Amino acid sequence: MAIRLEEYNKNQRVYNRSQNENQNNNQSEKNDGFQNTSQYIRSNQSQNATQYVRGNESRNTTQYVRSNETQNETQFTKSNENQNATQYIRGYENQNSTQYVKQENSGDYNAEMASRSGSKLVRQKSSHLWKLKVFYCMITIILFLFTPFLITISLTGVIESNISDSLVEVRRVNVKYKNGSQAMDISKYMIGVLATRLSLSSQVEVVKAESIMVRTEIYRCMGDEMSIDSTDLNLEYLSEKEMKALWKDAYTDNYNLIVDCISATSGKLINCNGQLIEPMYHEVSAGKTRNASQVFSGSASDYSYMTSVVCDHDIEATDYLTVKTFTYDDFIKPFTEKYGNINISKENPSESVQIVSRCSADYVLKIQVGNVLMSGEDFAKVLNLNSSCLSMETVNNSIKITTKGKGNGLGVSIYAADYMAQNGSTCDEILNKFYSNITIMSE
Repeated sequence: MAIRLEEYNKNQRVYNRSQNENQNNNQSEKNDGFQNTSQYIRSNQSQNATQYVRGNESRNTTQYVRSNETQNETQFTKSNENQNATQYIRGYENQNSTQYVKQENSGDYNAEMASRSGSKLVRQKSSHLWKLKVFYCMITIILFLFTPFLITISLTGVIESNISDSLVEVRRVNVKYKNGSQAMDISKYMIGVLATRLSLSSQVEVVKAESIMVRTEIYRCMGDEMSIDSTDLNLEYLSEKEMKALWKDAYTDNYNLIVDCISATSGKLINCNGQLIEPMYHEVSAGKTRNASQVFSGSASDYSYMTSVVCDHDIEATDYLTVKTFTYDDFIKPFTEKYGNINISKENPSESVQIVSRCSADYVLKIQVGNVLMSGEDFAKVLNLNSSCLSMETVNNSIKITTKGKGNGLGVSIYAADYMAQNGSTCDEILNKFYSNITIMSE
């Protein structure tokens, strides 16, 4: 019995132990299952919660964005509507106010337009009256100018031909250049001619006298023609370019001096016995000027106005006395070049030269050189001498020629005229000293 009880107890203990282990295992499996289930549930719940939260956030965000977009679109629409409404209201207000102002000022505006129309009408009437006055004045002037002309024709049947300043703008000088020509009025041409003489004297009264002389020569050569070539006048001329190069800084003063002198003597001409004279001049006389009738004997022209005039002060001029010396070859060469072989002695050329005649002022009239008889002026030009008032001598196998004065000795001595101007003589007094029995016409 005891053994069976011990076996029973032993089996009971084994059974209890087995039950306890089963319970522990069941409890462990339950715990594991519970834990796994809890983890699973928690995981699912977390995922669902996260998805839910994210879904809610996404929805909220989407709703928030849409709400904001809706708000912005609404605000933008309202802003545009407000702007359009405001612009419309303002435009309408401006339009209404403008119309209102125009309506208020329509009376003043109409009055102003009426005033302007009246002023314009007055101006048109004034302009019309002014034009009529000008027209009547022109008719009066024309009648005043042409009445004597018409009376002369009706009484005599002859048209007077007088030289006047009005012709200056019509008559022309065709100035010849190397590569062409230029037509200019006489007053303009005179400036270039007088420019070549300004170095001789810049005294105002002398330049005035020369202005009258140049104008007289141009009209004398032109006769009844309305134009003439400068080459037919035989007057030296400087262009404006040449004047500027010659005078440099003094160009403006010299140019204005000449223009003023031409203007001061406008229309003046030198007449003798109803004819325009040939107003000759030279730089310095040999103590007295020459009698033109001796120089131009046998000429059909009347030179009675150009007589010999004493010029005491000319002996004080630098160019009064000049001496030039030539070798025999230098003396012969220019004559051979101009005349060819004229049989001048090479051993003593002076033996081949003989003065034939002189004028009362001691200028050579005729001279024989080899087999050629020439004027004293031609002889002086060939040897480039100052004047034909000369004497010759042979010195040490050379020829010495002494001249007095400078120029041809005819007409006005510029040096003497300059002296007269410095001492108070007028241009008319200067001209009357050197040209006798003349009349200075003023047209």
